[in-house]
Amino acid sequence: MSFSLAYQSLVLLVLCALGWGIDLWVFNKAHVPAPTILKLSNRSKNRTGSHHGSVLKLSLLFLFAVLLLCYIDSFVQNLNSKNYFQTFSFVLIFVLILFPFSKLFGGLRLSLLRTVFRVLNFFSTDQTELSDIVFTDVLTSCSKTFADISVVFCSLSSVITTTSKRDLHFDDVLGLTSPDSNVFDIGVCNSPLFNPLITSIPYSLRLYQCIRDYYQSDPDSLARKRHIANAVKYLSSFPVIFLSAFQKKYMSYRSKDIGTQFDEVWFLRLLFFLWFLSAFFSSLYSFYWDIAFDWDLGNFRTWNLTDIVYAILTPDFEYQDLETGSSLFSTNKSSSVSILDVPHSSSLYTGPPLLRSTLVYKKPIYYYLAMCLDLLLRATWTIKLSSHIEIDSIPYSGFILNLLEIIRRSVWILFRVEKEHAQNLSQQ
Repeated sequence: MSFSLAYQSLVLLVLCALGWGIDLWVFNKAHVPAPTILKLSNRSKNRTGSHHGSVLKLSLLFLFAVLLLCYIDSFVQNLNSKNYFQTFSFVLIFVLILFPFSKLFGGLRLSLLRTVFRVLNFFSTDQTELSDIVFTDVLTSCSKTFADISVVFCSLSSVITTTSKRDLHFDDVLGLTSPDSNVFDIGVCNSPLFNPLITSIPYSLRLYQCIRDYYQSDPDSLARKRHIANAVKYLSSFPVIFLSAFQKKYMSYRSKDIGTQFDEVWFLRLLFFLWFLSAFFSSLYSFYWDIAFDWDLGNFRTWNLTDIVYAILTPDFEYQDLETGSSLFSTNKSSSVSILDVPHSSSLYTGPPLLRSTLVYKKPIYYYLAMCLDLLLRATWTIKLSSHIEIDSIPYSGFILNLLEIIRRSVWILFRVEKEHAQNLSQQ
């Protein structure tokens, strides 16, 4: 059975939903009121009153449908017929999602569509709900899958093109024109900007949410500084995506020997150096944010990892030793903001290193394993975001890397919602 890019993309989207269902099941077993924390609609429950049951059943049903379509597609030999059948498969899946009746878990599908509408509502002035944050972060984990789907649609609707050999100019590298198209002056699907633009859409949505929350926050609050620091995390993904795309397109031009204007080793090395710095910063900063802010971990005896961001973004920030009360460093001699004002820094921490006082999952090893897994898979996801890196020696390497990111995101959700529940327990 052939496993084409079209069906790989559909399977990955279904596995995202399946991972969400497994998360809800874990929350139910751990007595974490995720539906209450995320404000999930009661209409998404099944007959037994559980949210995870509906999500798991619907995900498995769609997974079976996609695999069945993939199996049937393997018997189609004619190329045009195969293209038509794959188009039919996409249309069928999306029609089932948009099915306007109560059958087939209508309440759950309606909740999904409402969430999509809220995320795409650029006229909203409200603070972003946690459920919308989680959903948009899941979209960032599916960003390469969306780019693959766009490639599939381009191939299904492609026109026959020929390659004309001519000198390569800088507007070709930027994708303003395409030397591979003799039909359009601007080859949209052939442009090196096309794939990175699709990939960056989920990151743009999340960046917009951070900026909107920044303007909705109190100007003097630490939350406002946190939102702008969070925006930097999503902004750091754009250089990784676009620099990688330019490297891939430039190397393809060199391999085709199209012109000599940009056939310089220094130019390729410059692109690689800039990409490497961007990828290194984005991976480490995203990992740091996961641990320090999203999971509220990283506690030491007298300070927390979040204090680093507050010290950088607060001009009059003062760090004090909580044991002695003496000032360790200050960014302003007339400091008015102390580390004592920062959340979870008002008392000495005496729990396990890098964790926190209130743990919903009782075994600390779960948190340490999650941190190690997050660091490892953050690096692999950076490789996947970089389109110029191809691992041809491993069959379905792109599918595997996307699957690993889905696993990482599912683990991230487990501890992101757990953090909210732990904070509620601490306040009680």
